[in-house]
Order: sequence, then C-alpha cells, then structure tokens
Amino acid sequence: MQGYPPNYGQVAVPLTQPKVSALAKWAMWTGVASLLCWCTGPLALGLGLLARAEIAKAPGQFSNEGQAKTGTIIGAVGTVLLVLAGVVGAFSKTPPVSTAARAPSETPAAEPKRAPADPVRPPEPKPEPAVETPVSVTAMELFSAYDANEVAADAAYKGKTLKVTGKVAGIDKDFTDTVIVKLQTSNQFMDVMAYDVAPEVAGSLRKGQALTLTCRGEGRVMGSPVLRRCK
Repeated sequence: MQGYPPNYGQVAVPLTQPKVSALAKWAMWTGVASLLCWCTGPLALGLGLLARAEIAKAPGQFSNEGQAKTGTIIGAVGTVLLVLAGVVGAFSKTPPVSTAARAPSETPAAEPKRAPADPVRPPEPKPEPAVETPVSVTAMELFSAYDANEVAADAAYKGKTLKVTGKVAGIDKDFTDTVIVKLQTSNQFMDVMAYDVAPEVAGSLRKGQALTLTCRGEGRVMGSPVLRRCK
C-alpha cells in the first residue's frame, strides 16, 4: 500500500495561551509612580514580590514577568529613598532647649515693683464761658453807622451780640426759604436784614410793629446791615 510520508515540519501548538498577571501590571505602574512620589515605593515593592511569587507557581503561564521585575526594582528604590528622607528629616529637627539648660542670662528677670498708682482725681470743672453783654443799638443807628463808615461800623458791631430795636418794614423769605425780618432805616430803599428769626415769631409780626431782636452782627451786604441768629 502507498502511504503518506510523515510531516516533519509541523510544530506542536500549546493548548493554552499565556495569561497576563494583574499584580505584575500594578506593580510596574505603582513603581513608575514612585519616581514622582516615593510614598508609593513600598506598595510597588509589595505588589512586585506577590506577582513574582504568583508567576513562579505557574511557570510559562504568564507573559508579563518583566513587569513584575520592573515594579519590584523601582519599588525597592522608592522605598529606600523614602526611608532615607524620613531619617534625614528626623535628624534635621532641632531639639527644644531645656529650661534647666538655659544660661543665667536667658532666665527672665523679675519685673521691678511698680509704685502704687496715684489716686484718680476727679476732673476739674471747666470754667463757664463768659456771657457776652449785648450791644444795644437801634436799626436807624446801625444803618447810619454803616452808611457813614463801614470799617468803623464793623469794628463796633460785626461779630458781636447786638440788641437791635426798630420797626418792622417787612417779613419775607429768600430763595432758600429762610425767613427774613426787615427793620426800617432812614433809607426807604434799604433795611436792616434780620435772619434766622423763628417762623412762629415771624408769623405773628406786622409791618410797623415795634420789635427788639438779639442777633449776631454780620457786617453789611449790598448796602444793608445783616443780622444772623436772631431771636
């Protein structure tokens, strides 16, 4: 019988494909991370050792033994660096100086005794301001004084308390709604202008009525003597 020649070129195909160890993969990635942060070094070292033990139990079944070795080596380096950093940090701290070892010059000096504080004195009463005596003048006299010599009139009346007597020539208001009581003078076109009279007082006045006001002299404006703070 004619048979088929034996096929010597065929290679045996393994029944199972090699697996990938998850521990080896994580060991490599945590090892790489330890290059940036040494704190993952011990984790990479531990995962690498577990992955290598897993691969050793099943020879030929895992394809990433190199990842396990890489994670183990880098993790070991990171662990060593982490330990060295901790040792250097511990020795670099300066121990606290003991109280007993202080030099005599460092001992806090006793505070000097303070003299007893003086008894609190009551505040001295402030002297009462002198009461200014008003200068009595009529509206006619005030106008005549300013008409004759404004400089002399200012020296006699400006800035002083005046007691002015006269007749009411009018009761008006200016553009700011301020009450103005006008007192007659020898000039029918000009009056003594009294400001700040209380509205209730001004409202009860009539033209030609005799009136006495206590005011502050403010000089002359537009030819008319001016009085402020009248009451």
